[in-house]
Formats: sequence, structure tokens, C-alpha cells
Amino acid sequence: MATAPSDKQGKQKTAIGDVDLDNDNECTRLTLSPNLKVTGDENRRVTTMEVGTTTESVNLSISDKQAMQQTSIQRDTWKHKVEFILAAIGYAIGFSTIGRFPMTVYMNGGSAFFIPYFVLLLFGGLPLVYMEFALGQYHRSSGLTVWKHICPLIKGVGYATVLINFMTAMFYNTIISWAVYYLVASFNGLRTELPWRSCNHTWNTRCCIDADVNQYFRKSAIVTEKLLDSTNMLATPFLNGRYCSRLVYSTEEYFYRRLQEVDKADEFNNLGSIKWELVLSLLVIFIFVYFALWKGIKSLGKVVWITTIPPYAILICLLIRGVTLSGSSIGIQHYLQPNMELLKSFSIWNAAANQVFFSLGSGFGAFLALSSYNKFHNNCCRDAFLTSSINFVTSILSGFVIFSMLGHMAVISHKSVKQVIQDSGLEIVFIVYPHIIALMGWSTLWSILFFAMVITFGIGTTLIMFESIITSLCDEFTASTTSHQTGTTLPRAHSFPICQ
Repeated sequence: MATAPSDKQGKQKTAIGDVDLDNDNECTRLTLSPNLKVTGDENRRVTTMEVGTTTESVNLSISDKQAMQQTSIQRDTWKHKVEFILAAIGYAIGFSTIGRFPMTVYMNGGSAFFIPYFVLLLFGGLPLVYMEFALGQYHRSSGLTVWKHICPLIKGVGYATVLINFMTAMFYNTIISWAVYYLVASFNGLRTELPWRSCNHTWNTRCCIDADVNQYFRKSAIVTEKLLDSTNMLATPFLNGRYCSRLVYSTEEYFYRRLQEVDKADEFNNLGSIKWELVLSLLVIFIFVYFALWKGIKSLGKVVWITTIPPYAILICLLIRGVTLSGSSIGIQHYLQPNMELLKSFSIWNAAANQVFFSLGSGFGAFLALSSYNKFHNNCCRDAFLTSSINFVTSILSGFVIFSMLGHMAVISHKSVKQVIQDSGLEIVFIVYPHIIALMGWSTLWSILFFAMVITFGIGTTLIMFESIITSLCDEFTASTTSHQTGTTLPRAHSFPICQ
């Protein structure tokens, strides 16, 4: 309401109209002048009313003056509500979902792991996501500025989140560049075969075995230096004294010796030369991310349709293909087989907490930046529930995909599922999946689809990380958020040489 400039009781004339006052000099009715001009928009509260050349400021009676100040800031908003949801989901779904979660479930009691995971998601992960959505939407600013509003003394927390996002984004870009390398190599299968399927390459060693030969041999073997000649009963040299204490899959050698070239780095001070194929892959990623964030959420809102929906379609295709393979039921049984005794152990609850917080990505400030572009009265509670639920369902589906394929691998190699599970984390993505796909029909097609999914999921995450950094810098050091081009250039330019 408006407060009249006079302290007398009754009707008073003002520049904006007639005001009725009560005994406490409070406005009870305001009759606006027909020539009144009101400035503002749908996301701003009126702060100035103007009649002709006379301008008179009025006091607005609202529950929170800070809310008025924040909503008066000129800030872009998402063109469509679904763009914000897709951006949040794309950020939450990353490598930890498709690679880490299935192995965490398997090593921590199977389906029994879902109990502590769901409990911690409900009482830990979901409230944190909701809190970030609410804070960003209320203050309409990113993580760097929000902490200044909450308590200026702990503003350094905002700077810490920006730094963490920067370092994590560099790590993600490196992993994505590996996936780009694998994707390009997958097209080689259109001419001959997938390069990690066999050992007929310069980077392979004498201990290498083809991906489709392991059904006859065990992964590890001890070969004697000499063989006994049954005719002369003499021990003759075998392989000139050179032997293999461990047989290595061709997929494993491709990852370590072709992609990373670890055999050329003998110590920390000698990490080997720059691999220009990976530099080019990084450059492609940086260019894509740069233009995706060129216009802020206007361009980002269009890109998230590509980085979120297509990989889900590919994941469902991989799931359908996986469950139709022979032996898939054996792998799924190992994935879901519960061990309720582990619920008494602290380790399973610790693993569940790590997976919940790492998978959702809460605490990094990315959700703060995304929600700051929402309208003030947006239902952020519903958004938090939807984001957390989809992340949970996607994690479970990714487990069905990998373990259905592991069951198939166990059947054709005449081993148990436990024997074929030798890797975890990133090795699942770059060793186990390529190995299984190499044994499938139409292996080139499935390899292209799989690594396209990995790339889009990864870019969906790193996009939001850099958007969080850029939004924080623009909120803190520029007068408006329209200078996104400059804000996009600085973090990308500094991170490229570090990623190399």
C-alpha cells in the first residue's frame, strides 16, 4: 500500500491520487489518478508511480523487502519450464550414474543397497536439492552471490564452489575427450572391425588375447619358461625365456596402451608426449560448449534438448538389447540378489551416502545457478522431487543394462559373473562395455550409440558446471548478466591448457 506524505487524518490529495487515512495515519484506500503511469513488468514489484513530469516514490507493504529487491533485478528466465528440468536432469545424470552406481550396488548387498540409498536420498539428497532450488530462485542469483546475501562472512564458500566446479569440469572434459576418441575409432568398424576387438595392432603386447578368444582361455595364466621334450627327456627353452604371468584383453590394452599410452610414461616427471588426437577431441568439446553457452540460458535451453533426451533413448535401446542377450537373466540376478546382513554394516550406508550426494551433484552450486533463472513463484519443490526421482530411476536402469550384458559375457566365456567383473568406475565405461559390445552382433552400431550416449551425458553435466561458473562471475563482477560472451570465454580459455 502507499503512505501519504501528510500526517493528517482523512482524505488527502497526492500526485498519484486520493488517499484515505485512518487514526494511525495508515492508508485504507488509494484512488489512483487516471493519468497515472506505472513502471514495472510481470516479475517486478512497482517502486515508482509517475504523473506527467512529477514522480513520487511510494512505500510498498510487502512481507519481505529483500524479496522486492531481488525480484526487481533484470534477469533472463527460462523460455519453457521443461528446459530447466532437462538442464537439471542432464547435470545430475553423469558418469557416476552409468558407471559407478551399478558396481556400487553389486559390491554392497545387491538390491539391499536400494534401502539405504532411498532413505538417504529421501532425507538427505532431496532436501539439499530443494534447498538449492529455493535459494537460487528466491535470491535470483548464483552460488557466489547467494552466500553473500545469507552471511557475508562465509562468502568464501561461494568462491570454493566456483573453484570446485572449475576443477570438476576439467576432469569431465578429459573423460568426454576419451569418449570422443572411442566414438571416432568406432567408425573404423564400418571398414574392418573395432580396433579393440583383436590384438593385431602395433600397441598390443605378446600377452594380449582377442576379445572373442577369452571364451577358451582364463584371464590369468602362468606359463613355464621351459617345456619337457618327451622324446629326449630334456628341458628345452620356451619362448626364449620370455613368458606372460597375466593375459590381457585387447580392450584393456587399447585403453591403457593406445589411448593413454601409459607404457611411454615411466615416472611422474616423464608423463609422455602430448597426444594430439585427444587435444583435437578436447578442442571440439570446448568449441561446442562455448557456443552452447554463448547466449546464456537462451542457447542453453535449446541445447539441453539434445544432451538429455537422445541419450535416454539410447539407454533404453541398450536395455532392450541387453535383456534379449543369452545369459542376461544370470547377470540381472547377481545385480538384484539381496544380502540383508550388510544393512547392519556402516560401510553400506557410507557407500549409499557417497553415491547419493555425488550422483545428484548437490552442493556444487549448479542447482543454484539454474534455479536463479526461474520465475519467483515457480514450484521448486516439485522440480526437486522430479529431478531426484528421475536420477534414481536412471541409476537403476543403468544397472540393468550393464549386468544383463555381463551375464551374457559370463555365459559365452564359461565363467561366473563374479569372474568377469574385474573393473569398476571408468574402466566399466572404457573397458568392460567395449569388450561386451565387441562380442555382440552389429557391434559397430552399438559402439557408436553407446559412446554417443556417454558424450551427451558428459556434456550435459559439464555444460551446467560452466554455466554455474559463468553466472557466478557475471552476478558478482558485472552489472547485468547480458555479457555472457565474455564470461564464457574466460573459464574456457583457462581450462583448455590445464585439461591437456
